[in-house]
Amino acid sequence: MTSSNKKSSKGFWQRLNDALTEVGIEHADDDRDWDQRVKLPEWQLARLKERYAKRQEQKRQQQVKQKANLKS
Repeated sequence: MTSSNKKSSKGFWQRLNDALTEVGIEHADDDRDWDQRVKLPEWQLARLKERYAKRQEQKRQQQVKQKANLKS
């Protein structure tokens, strides 16, 4: 591959990546286990929300422990 071909192929892949990831990120949340843009069946959404709530509670408990350790 010549350098001009590499540039054009890199440009193509970069443009493709930009186009695919250009969807609105207002729905994206790293803490969530599901994409809020997709309509899930109620049973599946309930399980994911339950798992999310448990994980949030674990994070809160860890923060409380860290604060207690800092005060000691």
